[in-house]
Amino acid sequence: MPAYSTGLLSLHDCDISSEAALDEILLGCHGLIHAAADPDVPLERRPEEYGRSSQRILDSVKRCSSITRVIYVSSAAAIMGDTDLHELKARPLMNETRYPDVHSTHDLNGYVLGKLQSEHLFAEGAKATGGRFDVVITNPSDNIGPILSKSHASVRKAWTPWHCTVAEIISKGTFSQSYAYRPWWIVDVRDTAEIHVRLLESNISGLQADAHGNRFFLCSAESIRVEDLGAAIARLLPEIDLDPEDITCHSNRAQEDLVHSFGLTESEMRKIWMGCQLCNEKVCAALGFAFRPLDVSLLDCVASLMSVAGMRPRQNKTAKKNKRFHSSQSLDAAVVRAATVEEIPVIDVSDLISGKPGAVSEIATSIRHACLGTGFFYVANHGLEEHLAVLLRIMREYFNSAEEVKAACSVDKYQRGYRGQGCDQAPGRLPDCKESFDMGVDVPLSHPAVLAGTPMHGPNQWPKNFPELRVPAENYFAACEHLGRMLLAGVACSLGQPDDFFEPYCSEAMVQMRMFHYPPPPDEQGVYGSSPHTDYGMITVLAQDPVGGLEVQLLNGEWVSAPYIEGTLVINIGDMLARWTNDTYHSTMHRVVNRARTDRYSVAMFYHLEASAIVKTIDTCIAKDKPEKYEPIKYLTHIVKRFEEVLQAKFSDNQYNLQQLIAGA
Repeated sequence: MPAYSTGLLSLHDCDISSEAALDEILLGCHGLIHAAADPDVPLERRPEEYGRSSQRILDSVKRCSSITRVIYVSSAAAIMGDTDLHELKARPLMNETRYPDVHSTHDLNGYVLGKLQSEHLFAEGAKATGGRFDVVITNPSDNIGPILSKSHASVRKAWTPWHCTVAEIISKGTFSQSYAYRPWWIVDVRDTAEIHVRLLESNISGLQADAHGNRFFLCSAESIRVEDLGAAIARLLPEIDLDPEDITCHSNRAQEDLVHSFGLTESEMRKIWMGCQLCNEKVCAALGFAFRPLDVSLLDCVASLMSVAGMRPRQNKTAKKNKRFHSSQSLDAAVVRAATVEEIPVIDVSDLISGKPGAVSEIATSIRHACLGTGFFYVANHGLEEHLAVLLRIMREYFNSAEEVKAACSVDKYQRGYRGQGCDQAPGRLPDCKESFDMGVDVPLSHPAVLAGTPMHGPNQWPKNFPELRVPAENYFAACEHLGRMLLAGVACSLGQPDDFFEPYCSEAMVQMRMFHYPPPPDEQGVYGSSPHTDYGMITVLAQDPVGGLEVQLLNGEWVSAPYIEGTLVINIGDMLARWTNDTYHSTMHRVVNRARTDRYSVAMFYHLEASAIVKTIDTCIAKDKPEKYEPIKYLTHIVKRFEEVLQAKFSDNQYNLQQLIAGA
């Protein structure tokens, strides 16, 4: 199958009750994802309805010669139905090779039968065309995560129970037990969507259709019992004051009848479910995919129910007026909504990376739009994915090593090395809940700037007892520094300057990179992962893992999250660039709030110009109604001041006179 990776997708809500409803839509398309929405079709009629709609889609695909791939969205229920408990006990495994037990004494419901029938129909239809198009089957498990509209919180519960159950728990303090006491097998809705797009756009080698197509089980491999949701929400969001002991389960006579019909006790049924192994290796290997943690999905689900649907948590009946609040409450960091694409846009930099003529000026317009707004934007197709994946993996191993291993390479006077918990502290704030390993441009001891004792100049140091860190860090640093330099060209062009405007100040740029680990925060007042601050350089290039946690303050004062987006980096403007532009571009306040209460990892590259650069307002940023606000300043002066304030860095020693150095004497 030829690869098609343009990323040009369109969404259609189509009534396929007529024979050729899809024909016009499919003209010129290369692929199709079919996700049916049928909450009002009775269960007993679903096999018939599914079969009819699937056949019409298949007929349209056959008439469209450009289609090379069809993805049919099935369900985990078509892997194993809730009635397969005895068979599951014999083979406690969930993956793509499994099918519901057709010999079960409990009849499969119409939903399961309809999905199975459509899987088979699409697979056989593709085979009949001699391979002109292939068929991929996806079997998502229990979708959870953020909602996009208020209606998603009120869909009939029999159709999409997961968001509705969470909504019922936080707003009413009640829930309904799942069928046969099955725990939720979690998959984030964002992961489900991304996997479908990547499957559609990927040329997966060795894809061979079997009797039921190419199946992919979509599940994070994490599970949670429905009755444990309240405690998990209370742990993730202590500020909503949810008391797990005040949450009750609806009485369900059907569950009691079910226990009797299976000949199993409730505890026996639960034991079978919890002993089931959830295997997502196939999709992870095919796409190089990593699922979001359950905590992230559940946290964002609750946050969106409150911010998008306007849901209000019920008042805790047992709350005490003098109750000691947890960190999120004490931080005055209420749950925030995700930023819109207008507030933090995504900019494709593939042409910039490839060196396409005119790419700098083309990207400049998008950069200017973002910098006149929040000063934050994402970049996609940046080319750093492989270096980043290797570095994040090694970082996790390093930060999980013994404290003495990390402390053996503590930060030195050149501001290179390991900074432990409590080393970063903004003025007036408690120390941040994070640790880091810092590096920069590797300047040899023989360099004149090092001999003179110029701050921020010196050799990198590396942990002798963890040598694996060095090469991945150096590789990512080099690639990221190159990206930052190209982005600065786009910034210059966006300000009406030649794209090499900043180049004279980049030959000995003081680029710094910090690798961060944010552990779960303690229940202590005022503790942030990273306190509200602005960055003090030109631009920052941030890579964050799926846990997320970055939050940005808009110009109107509202805080929003800048969530993790697969395949992107976050770029933001620093104080020095804002100064160059007379505050035309905004150095925006941001923070890290680890609401997921799980380990978070990120890598930030701070692009600083060379120490001797004189920062003077750019002419195009001065006008009659906007006079020059800042006096010219040496770049190093500002950086040293901020390092001493926030990182408790001590540059003064007997080797040199600090004030003379930063003044250029």
